[in-house]
Amino acid sequence: MGVLTLDHSDARREQIMLTPKRWRDRTIIRAVHDDDLEQVLRDLGLFSAVVAGEVDCAVCGNPVNLSTVGCLFSKLGEVQVTCCQEKCCAAAMATRSDA
Repeated sequence: MGVLTLDHSDARREQIMLTPKRWRDRTIIRAVHDDDLEQVLRDLGLFSAVVAGEVDCAVCGNPVNLSTVGCLFSKLGEVQVTCCQEKCCAAAMATRSDA
């Protein structure tokens, strides 16, 4: 019986074919726990502005506060914030995936 050798691309292709579709087609979403949100906003220099209601949703323009923060994302090197509306978070994710 001969020895079967696969080059790297063939091995990767075989691995992908053996991986169930539900695992191949996943999107990685980085999340912040509610308990850590304040510190993340402080680290980004946004906490005071969010608490004061000075931050508007990057998509719909509604004011964002601690209870309505939906997504944080980077656009053109600047941190953007969305409210918690599903359409705003979806738009943020679409913007991020295009970058």
